[in-house]
Amino acid sequence: MNQTLTRQVIGFCHRLTYATLIGGATWLFAWLPSDLGASASFRLACQALNLPVAFVSLYLPPSWQGLDIVLGRILPHSLGTAGFLWQHLRTAVPTYVLIFYLPNLIVWLRRRSRSRALRTATHPSGGTG
Repeated sequence: MNQTLTRQVIGFCHRLTYATLIGGATWLFAWLPSDLGASASFRLACQALNLPVAFVSLYLPPSWQGLDIVLGRILPHSLGTAGFLWQHLRTAVPTYVLIFYLPNLIVWLRRRSRSRALRTATHPSGGTG
């Protein structure tokens, strides 16, 4: 197997794992009763990590919305534990995976713009030739 492809697959698996763990932690925070004594710092961290999911959920139909502990819109408990977790994770995991790929996208765009600028500087006719 190609070494670059192997690194890309491993990177994707890491991102997928981290996204699932973060989504699970925010779900656990919302599902557990508040009297179990979660620390204030844990609550604040979960709210901060849930912010992207809350933002994305504003633009999704209700059947695809994840929980929103930032604005206090929590999914109905009538879904049951498994349904509640599934509905949240199917929004949270893709959201976090995309966020984890943003640094790579920014680096790729910068490299691409630099190479275009270099080609234009080398060849005044627009980089061809």
